[in-house]
Amino acid sequence: MIKQVIEAGNLVVLHLNLKRKWFKMIYNGDKKREYREISYYWNRFFSRDGKIRVNGVWYPAEKVHILFSNGYSIGRWQMLVQCTGLKTTHGFEDWGGSPKKLYHTLMLGYVICSENMPKSMVRVEKISELPDAVHPCNIPVGYVKEGTFFDYPQLNCRFRVGAGWSTSVVREIIDSQTFRTLNSIYKYSIYEK
Repeated sequence: MIKQVIEAGNLVVLHLNLKRKWFKMIYNGDKKREYREISYYWNRFFSRDGKIRVNGVWYPAEKVHILFSNGYSIGRWQMLVQCTGLKTTHGFEDWGGSPKKLYHTLMLGYVICSENMPKSMVRVEKISELPDAVHPCNIPVGYVKEGTFFDYPQLNCRFRVGAGWSTSVVREIIDSQTFRTLNSIYKYSIYEK
C-alpha cells in the first residue's frame, strides 16, 4: 500500500530506519520529532535552512515525506509520515535526544499509511456533530466504538473500526488523534490487544 500511495501522489520520500521503541512512539502519535546528529554524514541530507536532500536534490522539508522502517527484513514494519519542517534544536530525552546537544530535528505530522504492523485495537469516540450534519444513522455525541485497528484516517476514505463499522468519509485531519468527517468530529486512540 505504501508504494501505491507514494506513486499515486508522486511523493518525495526520505527513507530512515528506527529502533522499535521510537517507531512505536511515532506510530502511536506520542513522538512528534525525530533527531539526527549534526555530523558530516547527516549534514549531507539536512541543511540548517530547513531543506532535505533526497536523491541528490534539495527540497523544503514540508515537501518531503518520511518512510520509517523498523529493521531491514522483507516483512519489516513501515510507515509513511508527513514531515512538517526541519529545525536545529536541542534534544528531548523522552524522544531519544539530549538537552545538551543540538540536532537536525525532523518535525513530524500524521502517519499517512503503514504496512506489516502488529494487530492493534482502536477506540473511536464522536466528540461533536457539525451544525449542518445529515445523519442517516443518527450517531449521538459520546458514542464509542472499539475494534481492530486497520490504518490511520486518510482523506476521502472512511475510517474503519473492526470488520463492520466505519465513519463517513474523512474530510480533514485535525491533529494526530482527531479528524472531521462529513457530519462529525471524532477522536481516536490506539492500543495493543
